[in-house]
Amino acid sequence: MSKIGFYTDIYGYEYKKTKDLSEGGQGKVVLTNVPDKALKLVKYVSEEHEKNYKKTIQNLQCLPLPKDIKITRPISLLTPTPSHMGYVMLLLGDMVPIFEFWVSNAPLEQSIPPSLSKLSKIEGKEKFARELAYYIQTGASKRRLLTLYKTAILLHRLHSNGFYYGDLSHQNVFVSESLLSDLEFDHTWLIDTDNIGLIGSNQHSLYSPYFGAPEIINQKSFCSPESDCFSFAILAFWMLMMGHPFEDGDKDIDSYNWDSDTSPESEQELIPWIDDENDDSNRWEAGLPRETFLNDSLRQLFQKTFSIKGGLINPSERPKMALWVHELLKAHDTTLVCQCGMSFPKDLVNCPFCPSKVAPHFVLNTYCSKQQLWEYHSLPIADNELSVPMRVFAPYTMANLDTPVLKISIIDDKISLSLIQDNRDIKLEYLSPNESRRSLTSHEITFTKDQKISLYSSPLKFSKNKYEYVIEISLEEHLCK
Repeated sequence: MSKIGFYTDIYGYEYKKTKDLSEGGQGKVVLTNVPDKALKLVKYVSEEHEKNYKKTIQNLQCLPLPKDIKITRPISLLTPTPSHMGYVMLLLGDMVPIFEFWVSNAPLEQSIPPSLSKLSKIEGKEKFARELAYYIQTGASKRRLLTLYKTAILLHRLHSNGFYYGDLSHQNVFVSESLLSDLEFDHTWLIDTDNIGLIGSNQHSLYSPYFGAPEIINQKSFCSPESDCFSFAILAFWMLMMGHPFEDGDKDIDSYNWDSDTSPESEQELIPWIDDENDDSNRWEAGLPRETFLNDSLRQLFQKTFSIKGGLINPSERPKMALWVHELLKAHDTTLVCQCGMSFPKDLVNCPFCPSKVAPHFVLNTYCSKQQLWEYHSLPIADNELSVPMRVFAPYTMANLDTPVLKISIIDDKISLSLIQDNRDIKLEYLSPNESRRSLTSHEITFTKDQKISLYSSPLKFSKNKYEYVIEISLEEHLCK
């Protein structure tokens, strides 16, 4: 009999539980005393259950998932006991579920910053002020948009390789724990991979409470990329806007009857989402105002996913993950960060919660044939330097989007640009004083803070992409006090 808190795998290695990480309907994930190893624990039901579970995990180990995708895979099965079974998986030790971002986790003693002091004194707004303070403390929308983008690209890669994830929720997306207070991002992983399956295999119809697609809740269909897209949209809306898209204060998505046929009468019986353009019967104003904190493109993605005449009852109408990747990145890169820590779309210009101005940052605009393709507002400048990612210089790529390409440094009143490393996908050039093109590979450009400078990004000869991009770089300081 195994000791309490100790677990042994089929190869005889022993693991001691050190921390519970997440728990759902399919079991729980715990951290162990072995560096970067975690356990998925499932309740033991019967020998038949054990046999089927063992087969599921062995099949999962054999799936041809992309080798470099950040998804935890079973390393070895645990030796089953009368109370549990499960498997060992790789998980970096400083990771936590993105449920830590949920404002419901705001402690009762959460400190209220000066920017929210007036709000906290309004009767009935004390709880919202405390939750909003936690929202800001954990990176506000800038951090959440980046984490959601990282999650979206993992799902996109799964779907494009012929797989669905199957049970997406705030308990099985993990981020580095330091990210909760640091705007510099690192790791985002999908864990709890028991329900991954091949598209069309009709293996699973499981979901986590509050995150299920209607066809899965009603057991009318099996998990699919389309059900993943619905669950992801719930995750994104809830995480960004501090509220569930189908709540009305008393109910949630899992308490509704989603049955419908094609008749208008039955569609009228379906509960609309809280911002449905054609039905305001479930309008709910809790959380952040969507008109203020969501750009038009993201609002349209949510409409297409959740509306009764869109993806709510017609899975094929739901936006694919590739669209979410693009729009979440676009929203992130055009989100400004206030000195109070709040972040918001650039169109607002000023923080809606305090009189402070946007912190100093660089703005890069990418053009092709004079048409703007991308706009990038950097994070506030720290230590007088920052790096700019690949997506600014090659907007159409889906690979290496976060790879740092250019370093921008501020020395006294001068700004310098230099390549971080040679890149095989693009080359960067600038105009010398005599108007000739020069490669940035072996040179450093220096200019003054009030100057605007242009770089020229073009693919290498073997690339299929023949576009050349012009990137204008400027420092935005005038918005600050």
